Amino acid sequence: MLFQASKICNFARQCFLGGLVATSLGVSGANAQNSAELFTGVDANRNGGGAYAGFVYAFNGDIDTSGWTVASVFSYSIFKDSSVIPTATASSTGAVFTFGYQWHTPDYFLTLALGADVIDNVESPSTGSPTEGRKFGGVAQIGFETKATNAMYLNGFGVYHTANERTYLQLRAGYKTDSYAYGLEGVYANELGSDGGVTLGAFVSGIEFGQGKLGFSIGGLNVRDSNIFDGAYVAVEYSIPLGF
Repeated sequence: MLFQASKICNFARQCFLGGLVATSLGVSGANAQNSAELFTGVDANRNGGGAYAGFVYAFNGDIDTSGWTVASVFSYSIFKDSSVIPTATASSTGAVFTFGYQWHTPDYFLTLALGADVIDNVESPSTGSPTEGRKFGGVAQIGFETKATNAMYLNGFGVYHTANERTYLQLRAGYKTDSYAYGLEGVYANELGSDGGVTLGAFVSGIEFGQGKLGFSIGGLNVRDSNIFDGAYVAVEYSIPLGF
């Protein structure tokens, strides 16, 4: 259970985002009209790590205004459990496709989306886990972000996947300046056959870097199955707006 639960805490930050990374990094801004956002990232803890990449597209041609959107994210993760002999390894490959609507006001951003996903978990040696193998399912997600600058900042999202009964919840709270946001974050992730995992840490997001915006997270991971502190995690996010 320790291996499975710590594994999903890594994978959750990748496969479950489904386009909401763009909200936590901060979208394109008032000086340009952009219809899409590309995003990518990497994350790791002592049990493994992975990477993801995806996009969000606004059908009305302006991702900073209310309207219909389509999003997709692809991810890969690899994990190991050295507490057993021989060392157990697992890899997870996933893809998420969603169709949704976003609301923009001067004070906040809100998005709702439905879609489908596929996840393929490969374990060596096989443990007979209920999450092993390739699964298809539906996705429901919600995300929000406050917009005020030089003020308190809130950002959060939640996703539920029917495939392997995966749940992911993240909340960020802190302060937003004219150029970036910073504060504390908490994440809860769970899936079929596990008691889940929790991460608590700090983040900085929306840092201008090149043509896009950069974000960092660092903190501690606690897997509920083990009832102990399970080490540190680190994550890096990057987002680039595009106009078509």
